[in-house]
Amino acid sequence: MEKQAELEQSQVSNGTLEQEIKTLTRKMKGYAGQERRLMNVLRLEVATPDIVLDEINQMKKEREADGKRLSSLIQTKENIDKMIDMESHLKELCNRIIPDLDNCTNQDKKDAYTYLDLKVTATPEGVDIKGYIDPSTIKADSCLLTTGQTSG
Repeated sequence: MEKQAELEQSQVSNGTLEQEIKTLTRKMKGYAGQERRLMNVLRLEVATPDIVLDEINQMKKEREADGKRLSSLIQTKENIDKMIDMESHLKELCNRIIPDLDNCTNQDKKDAYTYLDLKVTATPEGVDIKGYIDPSTIKADSCLLTTGQTSG
C-alpha cells in the first residue's frame, strides 16, 4: 500500500493524474454527441440498423468503462489529497508535542493516536493495540506516547 501511495503521489506531482482526469471528463462529455450522430446515421439510412446498433452498444461499453476509470481516478486523487492533509497535520502535531514531550496533554496524546490510526483498548484482562508502528522509524532515544492507565 505504501508503494501504491508513492506511485500515486508521483503521478499527482507530475500532473499525469490530473491530465487523465481532464481527458476522461472531456471524453465523457463527447459521448452524447456521438450517440446523436449515430442516431442521425440510422434515421438517414446511411448504414444498416445492425451496424448502428453495434456501434451504439460498443460506445455504451466504452462510456461505462471510462466512467468507472474516471470515478477511480477522482477517488485516488481525493485519497492522495487526504493523505497529504493528514501528513501536514501530523507534522504540525509533532512540532507542537516534541518540544514539550514530557508535559503534553492527554488530548495531544489522543490526537497522536488518531493521526497514527492507533487504537488501544485496556481492560483488566489485558491490552489490545490495533495499528502499526515501523520500528525502524523510532529513534533509540525516543519514547512512545501513552495515555496512562485508567480504572474502568
